[in-house]
Amino acid sequence: MDKWLRIVLSSVLALMVLDCAGSKKIKAPSGGKMSVPEWYVDPPEDDNRLIGVASATSLDLQTAVDKAKQDGRVEIARQLDIRMTGMSKRFVEETGLNDDAELLGMFTQVSKSVVSDSLTGSRVAKQQMDRDGKGYRAYVMVEMPIGEANARFVEKIKSQERLYTRFRASESFEELDRMVEEYEAWKKEQLSGMGR
Repeated sequence: MDKWLRIVLSSVLALMVLDCAGSKKIKAPSGGKMSVPEWYVDPPEDDNRLIGVASATSLDLQTAVDKAKQDGRVEIARQLDIRMTGMSKRFVEETGLNDDAELLGMFTQVSKSVVSDSLTGSRVAKQQMDRDGKGYRAYVMVEMPIGEANARFVEKIKSQERLYTRFRASESFEELDRMVEEYEAWKKEQLSGMGR
């Protein structure tokens, strides 16, 4: 997290918050008031999406926006890494993969690859820009469908035949496969809704 994001988050927690048409007015560290989007202060929770919020400043508006987007994507990658680590631990326990260093290494590599690729599947869902002294402050909310990451994970596992054979026999695979099927059905529904 960059320094400014920590300052804003500390301010949000420490100072009085007032509602104001989708934004919250809070006391700025300088003593003035700043308008912070509600979705930034209290990000939505969604079982189907990873959501990351971020804020950045710059003397240039576009630079502030670009920095905030990057920080939001880093937050998505962090959340995805936590999910993949949990899935990896469960899979290793279920299959006894600890005893096969080669497969364990392959599985770890697949997990890391999915996390690093995840940023391409993310998108900016909301953004807001404000003046901040002589510069600008950008707030962004970045999101990524969890199903997309799960689908990438399964695809990469399938490309490793020995690993896929072992993974397919686990309960983790059944759960992941079900989530991927739900995501594919959701994607078709979204596409058919756009065609109307």
